[in-house]
Amino acid sequence: MSEWREYALGDILSFRTGKLDSNAAVENGKYPFFTCSPITLKINNYAFDENAILLAGNNANGVFCIKRYDGKFNAYQRTYVITTQEHNIDFLYYALMLQLDNFQQLSSGTATRFLTATILNSFKLRLPPLHNQRVIAEVLSSLDDKIDLLTRQNATLEALAQTYFRQWFVEEARENWEEQSLYTVINILGGGTPSTKIPEYWDGDIPWFTPKDANSLICMDTEKHITQSGLSHCNSKLYPAGTLFISARGTVGKLSICGVPMAMNQSCYAITGKGKIPNFIAYLASEYSIAELQQNASGAVFDTITTDTFKAIRLALPAIDDNFNVEADEKLKNYYEKIIANTHQILTLQKLRDTLLPKLVSGEVRVKN
Repeated sequence: MSEWREYALGDILSFRTGKLDSNAAVENGKYPFFTCSPITLKINNYAFDENAILLAGNNANGVFCIKRYDGKFNAYQRTYVITTQEHNIDFLYYALMLQLDNFQQLSSGTATRFLTATILNSFKLRLPPLHNQRVIAEVLSSLDDKIDLLTRQNATLEALAQTYFRQWFVEEARENWEEQSLYTVINILGGGTPSTKIPEYWDGDIPWFTPKDANSLICMDTEKHITQSGLSHCNSKLYPAGTLFISARGTVGKLSICGVPMAMNQSCYAITGKGKIPNFIAYLASEYSIAELQQNASGAVFDTITTDTFKAIRLALPAIDDNFNVEADEKLKNYYEKIIANTHQILTLQKLRDTLLPKLVSGEVRVKN
């Protein structure tokens, strides 16, 4: 640890800001466009070609976003493009990730929180020698690479399942299948919220799903949890693994399948297949119809999906007791089970990375060269 030194960021990093007016960006462009939101594809005349760290310079809540990027990209004018010549860029990315809470505390502003160049330039970091930085970064990067690979595998598997659903249920729909509403082939169930005024209802072992948790096909955990007493005092059941959740208010149509038993709030519906229709096919049918569901959402203050919204979606589908549903599910089951297995592995790797990250970057745990 005696070899570790304290540096001011301004002495070891180069900070530049983006130049892009986000209102002038063109959708589906050539270079990724970075803001504090997830990267989306847009383009403008200003492009960087850097091995860089991207740090959002402003945020309404002071929850700043940081990403590692290597290649051509555009950056909003409130984004810092961080480069270095003397230190390992991957190690610095992980080191700065651990400082986001400190950046939040140091940021200035009231309605919007800002990270200024003065704040960043004077901020202090303790760093090991370059060869140690490389070794530590390789350990953490290897975990992130595996997580990224599994995430991309899941996206591919889901896309394949959607392709086969469209082929079997839409393009090659059988002549004896009758057009029927989506509502007739699925069960639509509700949720609820335990009283927030009773502490005994909260911070238990039961995951409690809200639209915020619909971030991937399979949801294995939620931001908030309730107790058994909380479950007994709200309108939600404990839905079994494999149940489909869909957000029904505000940002409607966000879909996720629970990978473990979960309760759910009243802003979502729980969906299961009727008869011989398995939940995964109910998911694929809902996903196929999502644009129409969103278009048919109604509400004066915010969009809302109701049971009538599902009734308006019409598809040529087999009857709920048709064995074709079972045959299709047998063919699609491998995709679903592989996605579940990958998701478990992703969570294990994320937990390992998040455990190692502060210990390695601080020097508490040493890695042999």
